[in-house]
Amino acid sequence: MRIVSLLSSSLRRISIAGAALLAVFPAALRAQSNSPSAADGFDPNVDGIVYATAIQPNGQIIIAGNFTLVKPNGTVGTFHNNVARLNADGSLDDTFDPNVNGQVTVLALQSDGKILLGGNFTTLQPNGAPTPTTRNHLARLNADGSLDTKFDPNASNPSYNTSPAKMGSTPSPCSRTG
Repeated sequence: MRIVSLLSSSLRRISIAGAALLAVFPAALRAQSNSPSAADGFDPNVDGIVYATAIQPNGQIIIAGNFTLVKPNGTVGTFHNNVARLNADGSLDDTFDPNVNGQVTVLALQSDGKILLGGNFTTLQPNGAPTPTTRNHLARLNADGSLDTKFDPNASNPSYNTSPAKMGSTPSPCSRTG
């Protein structure tokens, strides 16, 4: 129960922060989505959907969703399954690759730098690990993208983003952790 409470508390803070950002910067978001490259050159360009983002204290941006290829700033692209980290200029940080086998709909940064992931996945194979590690729907990464092996709540159902600030849609289902 404590893990669910921790995740719920972290997600609530991220959802509120996301709603505030969307309220403050809607014109910038529309401008970004209406052009293949923003005026400042920031163009992460994934081949799918980004459901969640978080900015780390060093300015790097973690994106999570349902995608397999990240093609920042007009590059050919690099395969990153469902989670990737961008540098502040939009270029890809290739040292960070959790390699999640299903969509990631929830992302939260903890104060210690660790990263909580939730979604419809069952394994991660971070940073070139030789074999996948089972993590049902919830996982925690260390700041470098490696798996936090001490965290395994083994959730029985997918986790969904609870943010009411999704543009053009109704709120997603509440997080469920069985």
